[in-house]
Amino acid sequence: TTQPTEATTQPTETTTQSTEITQPAETTAETLPPIDYTVFCGNYSDTETVEGPCYTVRIISVDNETKAIELEISFVGRNSSPIYVAEQICSTVTSDHTVQFEWKDSWENRGVGTLILNPDDPSTVQLMMTVTEEAEVNRATLSTHDEYKTFTRR
Repeated sequence: TTQPTEATTQPTETTTQSTEITQPAETTAETLPPIDYTVFCGNYSDTETVEGPCYTVRIISVDNETKAIELEISFVGRNSSPIYVAEQICSTVTSDHTVQFEWKDSWENRGVGTLILNPDDPSTVQLMMTVTEEAEVNRATLSTHDEYKTFTRR
Protein backbone atom coordinates (compact mmCIF):
# COMPACT_ATOMS: atom_id res chain seq x y z
CA THR A 1 0.00 0.00 0.00
CA THR A 2 1.12 3.49 -0.59
CA GLN A 3 1.11 6.07 2.07
CA PRO A 4 -0.03 9.62 1.50
CA THR A 5 2.73 12.18 1.36
CA GLU A 6 2.64 15.53 2.99
CA ALA A 7 1.59 18.34 0.75
CA THR A 8 4.29 20.85 0.17
CA THR A 9 3.52 24.50 0.53
CA GLN A 10 6.39 25.73 -1.59
CA PRO A 11 5.35 27.55 -4.74
CA THR A 12 6.16 25.78 -7.94
CA GLU A 13 7.53 27.48 -11.05
CA THR A 14 5.51 27.18 -14.18
CA THR A 15 6.93 27.88 -17.55
CA THR A 16 4.84 28.76 -20.51
CA GLN A 17 6.01 28.43 -24.03
CA SER A 18 5.08 31.21 -26.38
CA THR A 19 3.25 30.02 -29.43
CA GLU A 20 3.34 33.48 -30.99
CA ILE A 21 4.19 33.33 -34.67
CA THR A 22 6.57 36.00 -35.77
CA GLN A 23 6.15 37.45 -39.23
CA PRO A 24 9.24 38.11 -41.34
CA ALA A 25 10.39 41.70 -41.21
CA GLU A 26 8.88 43.84 -43.92
CA THR A 27 11.38 44.48 -46.68
CA THR A 28 11.99 48.15 -47.23
CA ALA A 29 14.62 50.15 -49.03
CA GLU A 30 16.38 50.55 -45.68
CA THR A 31 16.69 46.78 -45.16
CA LEU A 32 17.81 45.85 -48.68
CA PRO A 33 21.51 45.59 -49.39
CA PRO A 34 22.83 48.52 -51.42
CA ILE A 35 22.75 48.11 -55.19
CA ASP A 36 25.89 48.67 -57.23
CA TYR A 37 24.46 50.71 -60.10
CA THR A 38 27.89 50.99 -61.74
CA VAL A 39 27.30 47.50 -63.23
CA PHE A 40 24.88 49.21 -65.64
CA CYS A 41 27.61 51.35 -67.24
CA GLY A 42 28.05 50.41 -70.90
CA ASN A 43 26.32 50.32 -74.26
CA TYR A 44 22.84 48.90 -74.87
CA SER A 45 20.98 48.42 -78.14
CA ASP A 46 17.48 47.40 -79.21
CA THR A 47 18.92 45.14 -81.94
CA GLU A 48 21.54 42.40 -81.98
CA THR A 49 24.14 44.66 -83.57
CA VAL A 50 24.79 48.37 -83.30
CA GLU A 51 25.44 48.65 -87.04
CA GLY A 52 22.01 50.19 -87.52
CA PRO A 53 19.36 51.06 -87.85
CA CYS A 54 18.88 50.91 -84.11
CA TYR A 55 18.42 52.83 -80.90
CA THR A 56 21.37 52.88 -78.51
CA VAL A 57 21.61 53.79 -74.85
CA ARG A 58 25.04 54.48 -73.37
CA ILE A 59 25.21 54.70 -69.59
CA ILE A 60 28.36 56.72 -69.01
CA SER A 61 28.51 56.79 -65.23
CA VAL A 62 26.52 56.18 -62.05
CA ASP A 63 27.49 57.41 -58.59
CA ASN A 64 26.28 54.85 -56.04
CA GLU A 65 26.31 57.37 -53.21
CA THR A 66 24.35 60.22 -54.82
CA LYS A 67 22.56 58.01 -57.41
CA ALA A 68 23.57 60.55 -60.10
CA ILE A 69 23.55 59.01 -63.58
CA GLU A 70 24.86 60.25 -66.93
CA LEU A 71 23.68 58.72 -70.18
CA GLU A 72 23.37 59.26 -73.93
CA ILE A 73 20.64 58.06 -76.25
CA SER A 74 20.81 57.96 -80.03
CA PHE A 75 19.34 56.44 -83.13
CA VAL A 76 21.83 55.30 -85.75
CA GLY A 77 21.11 54.70 -89.42
CA ARG A 78 21.94 51.81 -91.71
CA ASN A 79 25.58 52.83 -92.03
CA SER A 80 25.97 53.29 -88.25
CA SER A 81 25.91 57.07 -88.51
CA PRO A 82 23.98 58.82 -85.76
CA ILE A 83 20.76 60.37 -87.06
CA TYR A 84 19.23 61.53 -83.79
CA VAL A 85 21.42 62.09 -80.79
CA ALA A 86 20.16 63.36 -77.47
CA GLU A 87 22.29 65.80 -75.56
CA GLN A 88 24.02 64.14 -72.63
CA ILE A 89 21.42 63.41 -69.97
CA CYS A 90 22.11 63.88 -66.25
CA SER A 91 19.54 62.66 -63.75
CA THR A 92 19.14 60.54 -60.61
CA VAL A 93 18.24 56.88 -60.04
CA THR A 94 15.18 56.66 -57.78
CA SER A 95 14.48 54.05 -55.10
CA ASP A 96 12.40 52.03 -57.58
CA HIS A 97 15.40 51.86 -59.99
CA THR A 98 14.00 54.31 -62.52
CA VAL A 99 15.54 57.39 -64.08
CA GLN A 100 13.22 60.22 -65.10
CA PHE A 101 14.75 62.74 -67.50
CA GLU A 102 14.18 65.47 -70.06
CA TRP A 103 15.88 65.23 -73.45
CA LYS A 104 16.66 67.32 -76.50
CA ASP A 105 17.92 65.74 -79.70
CA SER A 106 20.15 66.98 -82.51
CA TRP A 107 17.09 68.11 -84.53
CA GLU A 108 15.82 70.27 -81.63
CA ASN A 109 13.02 67.88 -80.66
CA ARG A 110 12.38 67.83 -76.90
CA GLY A 111 10.73 65.39 -74.59
CA VAL A 112 10.65 63.39 -71.40
CA GLY A 113 11.76 59.86 -70.78
CA THR A 114 12.03 57.02 -68.30
CA LEU A 115 14.84 54.49 -68.07
CA ILE A 116 14.26 51.39 -65.92
CA LEU A 117 17.25 49.57 -64.43
CA ASN A 118 16.65 45.98 -63.31
CA PRO A 119 19.09 45.11 -60.47
CA ASP A 120 18.35 41.40 -61.04
CA ASP A 121 19.49 41.63 -64.68
CA PRO A 122 21.95 44.45 -65.45
CA SER A 123 22.32 43.13 -69.01
CA THR A 124 19.04 44.80 -70.00
CA VAL A 125 17.37 48.18 -69.49
CA GLN A 126 14.00 49.50 -70.60
CA LEU A 127 13.41 52.92 -72.12
CA MET A 128 10.39 55.03 -72.96
CA MET A 129 10.71 58.46 -74.55
CA THR A 130 7.89 60.87 -75.41
CA VAL A 131 8.06 64.05 -77.51
CA THR A 132 6.77 67.17 -75.76
CA GLU A 133 7.98 69.66 -78.38
CA GLU A 134 8.54 68.72 -82.02
CA ALA A 135 11.05 70.66 -84.10
CA GLU A 136 9.83 72.50 -87.21
CA VAL A 137 12.26 70.65 -89.47
CA ASN A 138 12.81 66.98 -88.72
CA ARG A 139 12.24 63.56 -90.22
CA ALA A 140 11.43 61.75 -86.98
CA THR A 141 12.33 61.82 -83.29
CA LEU A 142 13.79 59.65 -80.56
CA SER A 143 10.27 58.94 -79.33
CA THR A 144 9.40 55.33 -78.51
CA HIS A 145 5.71 56.27 -79.01
CA ASP A 146 4.79 55.86 -75.33
CA GLU A 147 5.98 52.25 -75.25
CA TYR A 148 8.89 50.72 -73.38
CA LYS A 149 11.66 49.32 -75.57
CA THR A 150 14.02 46.70 -74.14
CA PHE A 151 17.73 47.24 -74.69
CA THR A 152 20.40 44.58 -74.27
CA ARG A 153 24.05 45.20 -73.38
CA ARG A 154 26.27 44.95 -76.45
